[in-house]
Formats: sequence, structure tokens, C-alpha cells
Amino acid sequence: MTNFRLHLITFILSVLTYAPIMWVAAAQDRPDYREHARENLKLVSGESSPVSHLLYFGASVFYANVIPRADISLPTVSFAAVMTFIVPLPLVILAFLKRMSRNQISDRLLVALSLGLALAAPTMIWPSEFMIGYLNSIVYHNPTLIALRLFAIPVSWFAVVAFAERGRQTMAERYRMLLLCVALILTSIMAKPSYIVALIPGCFAFAVWQLKQRRPVDWVLLIGGIMLPGLFLLNLQYNSVYVEHSNASKVAFGFLKFFEHHVPMAILPIRILFSLVFPLGVLLLYFNKARHDVNLMLSWVVFVVGALIALFVYETGPRESHGNFVWTGYIVTFVLMYASLSFVIEQAVAELRAGSRRGVFGLPESDKVRIALFLFGLHVISGFIYYAHFMRFPPE
Repeated sequence: MTNFRLHLITFILSVLTYAPIMWVAAAQDRPDYREHARENLKLVSGESSPVSHLLYFGASVFYANVIPRADISLPTVSFAAVMTFIVPLPLVILAFLKRMSRNQISDRLLVALSLGLALAAPTMIWPSEFMIGYLNSIVYHNPTLIALRLFAIPVSWFAVVAFAERGRQTMAERYRMLLLCVALILTSIMAKPSYIVALIPGCFAFAVWQLKQRRPVDWVLLIGGIMLPGLFLLNLQYNSVYVEHSNASKVAFGFLKFFEHHVPMAILPIRILFSLVFPLGVLLLYFNKARHDVNLMLSWVVFVVGALIALFVYETGPRESHGNFVWTGYIVTFVLMYASLSFVIEQAVAELRAGSRRGVFGLPESDKVRIALFLFGLHVISGFIYYAHFMRFPPE
């Protein structure tokens, strides 16, 4: 299958998959979309607003200007804006998985895995609109987290490059890499800062570990491409949201302050484990190899940081019930799911190159690969359950 046809099919499937549920979430004027639309209107009209999600705001303004006035409405603009970010996601995932597969894995399987990862949810036994207590890698009711997911995997790739052994590069190549990294970091923060607030401390902790192990660290890319631009824009956003427009909201630390209002404490550990069936399964199946894989281990470190932020950092004041720091736990789970899936594909390719017999979809006849993809399939099935539940009972 040619690359153009492969990506065209993925694009069409993505549009067909997301259009119905985004119409329910955005065009039916659901709470998060309605709130963002109100804040966007304030900015457009010249009023002061603490909005820090400039990417979604920019998309909303763009569609507000290009949609014919006779057809325009806030829900229509919200639908167009969120589709801009959610439809390309399977294409981004496919591009990375295709690179990992080295033409050893069936294109059809890669498309299915890409769409599956974009839809994957915690392996749940009690679906709800928001699934509070799970670390959910997909939500439909929050447009800015949807925008962030589009950039999270490419950002994580740059972080991995900072710790990977590479051949000699020219100054021009290093300069281009640095500029691309800075641009992507800033763009992802403008989409939503949730991933970078976990990535920066996670990268710092991983860099310390790399030094102790006498492994390479590209300090120019790490500090100049990720940490400095990330901290700079995060500081601007913090001042905008919590200093200039605080509305009595502050960042605070407390033991499960947000979750204690929504989830019985005895259930919370179970929900977190149900969120990680596939990543934990991959770690256990391939432990000896996994602990030496930079992508997977860095993703686990960033996940731990993000989960701690989600569980122990909260807002005081009128936004306390919003659970805005929980989004960090959601996005790091998504990146961990991707890192685990790409690791399994790498192992499958390695087994094929070592002479393993091919089975279904060109995969090696390997029990570990089969078990790992079965666990991944549980998340995908749960994703369809969540999709159907949201379509039937969208949050009011």
C-alpha cells in the first residue's frame, strides 16, 4: 500500500470515527466547550481573560471568521475547532509506528493500532461520563486536552532524542533540531500546559539517572530546547492565570483533595491499576529489555511525576471542582500507552529479523507479543464502551 493511500484511508476513518462524538460533545454546547467559547468571546471582544489555551482559541477565532455568517454559531465553531486537532491524531501515531515497524508489520495492522491507541481508554468495569479516578488517556468533553494530545507524542520524541545515542551531527542539523524542539514545546504549552509540567521534572530526574549510569545526555537539546522555553512560557501562564486573574484560585498541595469529593478512596487504587493494564503488562513481560529502553523508561518516569501531580496538586477557590491538574495524569498516561505500544512493535520487528515465523498480520509467532496486544485490545474495547456511553449519556 502506498503511503498516500495509507494515510488517506487513516484520515477518512478518523473523520468517520470522530465526527459523531465531537458533534455530541462540541456542537451540542456541552459544559467545557461552552465555557471555552465564553472565554474566547471575551478575548475577541477585547476583554481581559485568563485563557492560557491559545491554540484552541486561535482555531476558534479562525473558524469564526471563515464560516459564513448565516451558518455560524458557537457550537459550530467549537466543533470545527476540535475536529482540527482530533482528526490528525491517528495520522501522527501512524507516522511514528510506521517508522518503528521498518516495513516489517502489516500496514492494515498499523492503521488499526493507530486508531486503537487514539480511542483506547482504561479497562473499566463501570463507565461514566468523566470516569473520575481513572487515569484516562482519552476524553471527549475537554477540547484543550484533545488539542494537546496531537502534540504530546512528538514532544516526547524530542525528549527521548535528548537521551539517545546518536551519530555525529553537523551544526546546521543540531540547530534545526533545537529550533523544532523549541517550537513544538511552545506550541504544546499553548495547547495546554499539562504535559510539560510533568515532562520537565521527569526529564531532570531521568538526566540525573543517566549521569549516574554514565549514559549520554544532550544538554543543549534538553536545557535549551525543552527546559528553558518550557519554564519561560509556563511562568507567563502561571502569572496570567493565578496572579493577574486569580479570582481567589491558587495552586495547593494536598492528599487526594480533588478525588476525595468524587471517588471512594478504596476504589481509587483499583481504577488507577485498570488504567495501566497494558503498560504494566508490557513492563512485566519484557522487564529485562524494557528497563534498558530509553523511550519506555523515560515515559514511565514522566508518568510517575504526572500521576503524583494529578493526585496531590489541586486548585483552591472557585475552580477547585474543575480538577485542572488531573489532566496531567491523563496526558502522561496517553504517552505511556504510546511508548509501550511502540516498544512492543520494536520487539516484534526484532523477533522477525531474528528469524521468527510470521503469523497473522505479519506478526511473529510470539506469546509475549500476542499477550501484549491482547492487553492493548482490552483498552481499545473499553474505548469503544466509553465512546458508546458518551454518545448516549454526554455530560450536561
